[in-house]
Amino acid sequence: MQLPRIFHPAAALLFSTLSLTATAAAAAPWCSGDCNADESVEIWEIVRGIAISLDTPDAAACAAADRNLDASVTIDELMLSVNRALDGCPGDTTAFATAIAGDFSGGGFSAVDLDQRSALFAADEAHPATTDSVPRSAAGLVLVVNRFGANSITARDPRDDYSTLWECSTGIGSNPQDVVVIDANKAYASLLSEADLLIFDPSPSADCSDFEIGRIDLSSLADEDGIPEMTQMALDQGLLYVALQKLTNFVASGPGAIAIIDTDTDELVDSWDLTGANPFAATKGLTVIDGGLYVPQIGAFGVEDGGLERIDLADGSSQGFLIDEQTLGGDLNDFAILDSSTGYAVVGLADFTSMVVGFDPSTGELGETLIGAGANISDIEINDRGELFVADRGAVSGVRVFDAVNGSELTSDPIDTGLPPFQLLFLR
Repeated sequence: MQLPRIFHPAAALLFSTLSLTATAAAAAPWCSGDCNADESVEIWEIVRGIAISLDTPDAAACAAADRNLDASVTIDELMLSVNRALDGCPGDTTAFATAIAGDFSGGGFSAVDLDQRSALFAADEAHPATTDSVPRSAAGLVLVVNRFGANSITARDPRDDYSTLWECSTGIGSNPQDVVVIDANKAYASLLSEADLLIFDPSPSADCSDFEIGRIDLSSLADEDGIPEMTQMALDQGLLYVALQKLTNFVASGPGAIAIIDTDTDELVDSWDLTGANPFAATKGLTVIDGGLYVPQIGAFGVEDGGLERIDLADGSSQGFLIDEQTLGGDLNDFAILDSSTGYAVVGLADFTSMVVGFDPSTGELGETLIGAGANISDIEINDRGELFVADRGAVSGVRVFDAVNGSELTSDPIDTGLPPFQLLFLR
């Protein structure tokens, strides 16, 4: 592409880790300068980055331009944006995996090279993690949400051997579930055990004294216990969507809900009731694909009463369950969608094992079984290469890779991550 001439000193100096396969907006690894996360960098996005670098008043935010989340955009970062405009956004290169011992006595993290399909390093004492952690990507960093018992968020830098940049508490007993980063100065964390959505600074000082910058009260959407049990989130067009489980003594008290937050004003602007109860399944964040919000609902554990619901973000209308648990044959524990006709689900069974099956999102029909009953699967994800990665915690644990188009397995043996893999995240 040909870039126009931009008459500004900064510009002069500058130039001397899906249609329906798009990844979730809340979880997508950012391409440098890709302000709207559409996997391309346009002229307006470069201009926005320049405006931020010059501290232009009222400059619109673009977290993707600020790769290190230091609340400024440097010439080096602007040049990265231009390179992405010229050469395109890079594809997935690495799978980051949190891992947990089979007896939950310890945790760690590992990384898998996508080209070689081998571990770059194992989850061990040199790469520690808590025993209930899920990873997210934000502006080139890995944010690890340390959930039950740990109550904190850790930022790791993949460019520096995944070193810890900071780790801050979300509050004693808060049990954080998900994070969504808006820009270098603002992010959100859903807290399962509290009524407030946490607003935090993703570039905090070393002592975390400036980490918490606000809260949004969601108690108006709670059930009788006053806690809405917020879990996964997604960001789309300036609106934050937050899934609410609405539990009392760990049992769903009725249908779940989606809280809708205006990220400019930090106000609760609307809410939608869900078709089913307990939007617990999938720890990848809510999924946004082609203008639709996909919300998995597990209902009551061991009862086939849930399914995968699609909500049209344009008007809030629901298509109901695209596929239900009766069709799947068990609890919907997780899902991943390749395109309009190909999806996969982790199905929890009555004996506490699981299996992986295919399904057609457009018809709700069940497809082939990739991994049969008796397995122990904790996560599935599809990368931009059309590969389905499976976190298998079975007797021979590791990461298994399948061709998401035809379902054939690409690994002869599971990729050893040291400890059994728990949650997966693709990096560029």
